[in-house]
Amino acid sequence: MRRTRPILVVIALAIGALGGAPGASARSFVDPTTLTPPLKPFRVCWQLGPEVQCDTGGTASIENEPADDSPCGQIYETSTEVSNSTRWYRDGLIVRRKVEESVRGTWSLSPTGDGPTVVFMRNMSWDEHFTIPGDLTSGVASTRGSVLRVPSLGSDVHESGLIVPNGDDEIHHGRISYTDEGFARLCALLVP
Repeated sequence: MRRTRPILVVIALAIGALGGAPGASARSFVDPTTLTPPLKPFRVCWQLGPEVQCDTGGTASIENEPADDSPCGQIYETSTEVSNSTRWYRDGLIVRRKVEESVRGTWSLSPTGDGPTVVFMRNMSWDEHFTIPGDLTSGVASTRGSVLRVPSLGSDVHESGLIVPNGDDEIHHGRISYTDEGFARLCALLVP
């Protein structure tokens, strides 16, 4: 008969000793208002090695805001946006921002939201790197996903795919369709 009890005790003691040792990947809280650009005090930021990582997602809603012009007039948007985002800072300066965003809403030709509406959606993400740390205007972003979907119009008013920077321009891989026929169908749905 084998005696395994002493071996189990040694293993348990070894695991217990490791659990009490400080971890090499320990993190510490960072005050988000000390970063550039500063974040609101309720954001959660951690020092992780040479970088600070902050979670900055949330929910925002708009109601009957001017969104865009169309052949049939000013379009007003009512929507809810849910985003999950992370920012990375080095030496207190933002160096990267990654965002996943989902927007659901309606369009109308009425500034009060009365009358016919059309449902639209956006589901996209972008990864933005700042060429000048701390300067939000220096961001270079690639975007992917469904930038705009209007289910009742199919592919007539639709944008999806991958958008990558190319110098002062962008290269789009995917589908962009803003056709005259699509806008005519949109207007037919919105005009009472």
